[in-house]
Amino acid sequence: MPEKKGQYVREKFKNEVAALLKKAGVSAERLESPPKGVDADISFPCFALAKEMKMNPVQIAKEIASKIKPDAKSLVGKAIAVGPYVNFYANKSLFSESIIADVFEMKENFGSAIVGKGKTVVIDFSSPNIAKPMSVGHLRSTIIGDSLHKIHNFLGYNCVGINYLGDWGTQFGKLLAAYKRWGSEERLKKNAIKELLELYVKFHKEAESAPLLEDEGRAEFKRLENGEKDAIELWKLFRNESMKEFNKMYNILNVRFDVITGESEYAKRALQTISLTETKGIAKKSDGALLIDMEKQDLGKFLLQKSDETTLYSARDMTAAIDRFENYKFDECLYVVGSDQEMHFRQLFLALNMLGHSWSKKMHHVQFGLVSMKEGKMSTRAGRVVFLEDVISEGISREKKTIEEKNPDLKGDKKNKVADAVGVGAIKFNDLSQSRIKNIIFDWDRMLDFTGDSGPYVQYTYARASSILRKAEYAPKKQKVSYTEKEEEDLLKKIAEFPDIVINARNAYEPHIIASYLIELCHAFNIFYQKHPVLNIEDTKTRDSRLALVSAARQVIGNGLNLLGIDALEEM
Repeated sequence: MPEKKGQYVREKFKNEVAALLKKAGVSAERLESPPKGVDADISFPCFALAKEMKMNPVQIAKEIASKIKPDAKSLVGKAIAVGPYVNFYANKSLFSESIIADVFEMKENFGSAIVGKGKTVVIDFSSPNIAKPMSVGHLRSTIIGDSLHKIHNFLGYNCVGINYLGDWGTQFGKLLAAYKRWGSEERLKKNAIKELLELYVKFHKEAESAPLLEDEGRAEFKRLENGEKDAIELWKLFRNESMKEFNKMYNILNVRFDVITGESEYAKRALQTISLTETKGIAKKSDGALLIDMEKQDLGKFLLQKSDETTLYSARDMTAAIDRFENYKFDECLYVVGSDQEMHFRQLFLALNMLGHSWSKKMHHVQFGLVSMKEGKMSTRAGRVVFLEDVISEGISREKKTIEEKNPDLKGDKKNKVADAVGVGAIKFNDLSQSRIKNIIFDWDRMLDFTGDSGPYVQYTYARASSILRKAEYAPKKQKVSYTEKEEEDLLKKIAEFPDIVINARNAYEPHIIASYLIELCHAFNIFYQKHPVLNIEDTKTRDSRLALVSAARQVIGNGLNLLGIDALEEM
């Protein structure tokens, strides 16, 4: 990926403003976006200075503005005192040309940076449990994590995306017990995931009236941990069939991982971790079980091993974290996991710190709100769940109907590809456009709303820009540009914000910052396009300038969609 040579325009502009303020004897720490309704590019408020200097902030602003004298080559055009603010305005021609030049030079890498150069970030995301179909509840971790993976790579980090499967634990003992009682090899070969799900649900229903079933499940897991051949072979069959199902979903969602691993890989090594916690006096026995008492930190008890000496996922998670630091020496390790696991991660990070691993402070739980149904929280064991495959199929089906109505010329494979991309894009954008911490009540119509500020709206804007450029036979080139209309300038300023938006999304671990920006960018583009002709205009200079603006906007929309894992379509 080509690196940006020097700073982006907005950063240069801000630095030049800071230098001019310094010349005027003022620190630029308080620079901010202009107040609403003010068309300046950046503002310097004088309220804090008024307290320090014991002067009227309006008078201070006037004095500072009178000392600001940018030269003709500066990106800063002028500074005007308005009330208690010094408002800075860009040198329009230089600012415009620099933005367009940046986009055309960097193309698909516009907005990228090298802030992460030499740093490694590990991201744990998706991480479904085997033997269960992926539900719509798994969507959030998968697409939020995938977007964060793309954002970190875009900013120069060495990013390692890990799919850490839930493939070990008592629940698999229960599944083995259920399969031995009610399973069918014929049904398993025909539709493994459906068979395993039905067995899992049946086990818990039967256990309500026959509690001894739970003992059976625990005994089967003990056999699994002891490595008994028949248990291991059956477990491997469950895992392999599950991965086929997961990979089908990942291919549709276009999600990739650098590493696929699972709890099972740390089952034996977890015993070493457990032994170490005992040796260091961190963990103690209680009623035969082994735990770390965290009551003083208001974190309860962190259970590592049951009384029958089978390990718990807390011990395996500790071991996996240690292994990740040994392998990657990460600067950050992110866990993209639902907010219902907040206590677990607080306990996990503290346990690692108690073991002497100071790097545990580099670990962060990137939590997100849960998807629930009107009947309550999703639950596989209660059979209350919406399958991801069904949501995707419904989304694609609805989009095909829309295409048939709005663009009947699209036929065959082309129609199917567009429907796939727009259906999946709508589902992803619906989720990513909301703050990740927000809880979501599953609603078919809301999830698949393709109107308004949606993924299809952003994809359609990209396709519209592509169509304009095709008709004009325009290719990006080094050129002089001139923009005098407000809508042109608004769109240009919005384009220039993109590098800052990407940085902000990374710092907050919030893809929705990019999604919200794309809606604003598309609004600015469509307002500009509706008010000003691009193709049917005689003045060549204006036409070429507007085509350059369309091309730059199209590029940035495409770059933003790519960071969200959504296809940018040339035609819809």
